Amino acid sequence: MIRIAIVEDDDGYAQTLIEFLQQYEREQAVHFQWTRYRDGEEVVFNYPENVDLILMDIEMERMDGMTAAEKIRLIDKDVVIIFITNMMHYAMKGYAVEALDYVLKPINYFAFAQRISRALERMKKKRGKQLLISRYNNVKRISTDDLLYVEVHNHDIEYHLKEGVMSVRGTLRALEKELEGLLFF
Repeated sequence: MIRIAIVEDDDGYAQTLIEFLQQYEREQAVHFQWTRYRDGEEVVFNYPENVDLILMDIEMERMDGMTAAEKIRLIDKDVVIIFITNMMHYAMKGYAVEALDYVLKPINYFAFAQRISRALERMKKKRGKQLLISRYNNVKRISTDDLLYVEVHNHDIEYHLKEGVMSVRGTLRALEKELEGLLFF
């Protein structure tokens, strides 16, 4: 399942995005779970731990999408961001937040589906070898390639990585499920 944050202040465009996602699900046999946010500020202050893709409007009232993307990059450098905008001049600024792409308003399904396919392809390259670790309201993705071993001390999971040790609250049973199928035992 692909988790998507839709950040769009216009109800009409948000509904269009949801309908396009539903159509894409039917055509491509994928499953999405989405959450709608009405403003950049709302997604930043309620940032979901396990979001894979953000569809982000740029022009919003309280916090614009570009500012929100900058703040999100401070806590999640790997989430895929696609901007939804009618202003192409933001394209250059989007490189600073490593946006994958843009969909221009008014949105058409063909362009939207191409961007979603591209996003899924990028996620596929990262998926399966990434762990999401939530610590102090901050989400960090670590590669299993960097994970040497894991041990538990007093209900804390210690991730021994090539670059050091990270400790978080959790259970080994839950982690075993995440590492299932990989070269860990």
